[in-house]
Amino acid sequence: VFEVLASQAALAIENAQLFELTDEKLQKKVNELSAINSVISTISQTMDLKLILNDVLKIIRLITKADYVDIHLKKGNKLFLGASYGLEPSLQEKIRALNLDEPGVKKLIDPSNWFVNKNPSDEKNLMTLLAETLGVQSYLCLPLKSKENFIGLIVLSSKEHNHFTEENIELLSSIATQIGVGIENVQLYVKETNKARRLRVINQIGLKITSILEIEKVLEEVIRLLYSELNYYAVTIGLIQKDRLIIKSMYEDDKGKYNIHNHNLELKEKSVL
Repeated sequence: VFEVLASQAALAIENAQLFELTDEKLQKKVNELSAINSVISTISQTMDLKLILNDVLKIIRLITKADYVDIHLKKGNKLFLGASYGLEPSLQEKIRALNLDEPGVKKLIDPSNWFVNKNPSDEKNLMTLLAETLGVQSYLCLPLKSKENFIGLIVLSSKEHNHFTEENIELLSSIATQIGVGIENVQLYVKETNKARRLRVINQIGLKITSILEIEKVLEEVIRLLYSELNYYAVTIGLIQKDRLIIKSMYEDDKGKYNIHNHNLELKEKSVL
């Protein structure tokens, strides 16, 4: 009788433990999905790229418990560091702009390396630097794509061997496209906004200078508007008059003061501008 009771009690205890474990996993899944929905909501409601990237960092950290996360965005022939977690500023500077033609970077963005839990000691790429500097033992690459276009890469790394699980990979791959589309939408929005802003400034310049009759003042007004409205670090404009080149430039000094410099150069036959 006691043996039967002990057996039943053991089974009941085991079932209770399994229920608690299952409930814990269920809660974890609920938390992950909630965080994912939060990121998707942010992507759909804001055009602030920095805010989106920071939210993406949070969700990835929540899902994977990665020690380091860096997000690289493609622009032209380079991958620029858009956001990072855990990396020291000096290391961020080293990976701020990666040339896509470099063999190590080419290997990193090769699709065969995506969604693979790898040991960086076996690689010759960006991860070699992280392994040597931070003691990274495993990493995972998450591509950012929109309409089949590669627009960036998220690199997750850990100090533990085989840290990333199949469950991590499944969750990340399910939101990668949404993140990629959201980032591209913001980039397109910023591009069109800047284009409209430039057209507005050009129109404003046209209206302002039509009433100015002195060449010196025309040049000064043009560079002032370009500098103040488009937030350039420096603006230079030149005007050729017979055998002379008149140059005016505006820049901001270390004290935040605007300066205009004038140059009047002689144009020689073999001058190179």
